Amino acid sequence: MEAVRNYDNVSDLKSVTDDGYIQTDAPLKNNDFKSERHLSDYIETNIELFCSEICNDVYIDHTANKPFEHKGRRIDLFIECEKSLFVIELKNPRHMNENVGSIGQILDYGRRIKEFKKVEMIVITTKFCVDTAKTIKHYHLPIRYIYFSKSQSYEYIGSV
Repeated sequence: MEAVRNYDNVSDLKSVTDDGYIQTDAPLKNNDFKSERHLSDYIETNIELFCSEICNDVYIDHTANKPFEHKGRRIDLFIECEKSLFVIELKNPRHMNENVGSIGQILDYGRRIKEFKKVEMIVITTKFCVDTAKTIKHYHLPIRYIYFSKSQSYEYIGSV
């Protein structure tokens, strides 16, 4: 696992294919994971490194599939670190609209968490959707959007 690479411009990060995927000088390895559960297991196995490299924080504790209020909803990863609490929504999408849907999901989770002062919301996806990145940036949403595989991680942090 390597540190997340940040990009200010979509053009620095990728050329977009017709279906919205990104390409870099090192082609993205879409779908290293069979399911969101496999993605979660991989991150949990490497949780301290994940917190250091992706969250830029020091790991304290975490819960996977944390029960959340009602209707059987669960937060994929709930990580407590020294500086922040991280609410992480994992996506291993079959269709790109699943990434867009994660925006509402994670905003709802973040809004309801009152027990910590500093909450950071992150969507981790195994397939990058430029429209999701642009929506997050267009509305200045407090969400980090990160493409993740076993050997690569990229975050789009720039303007649309």
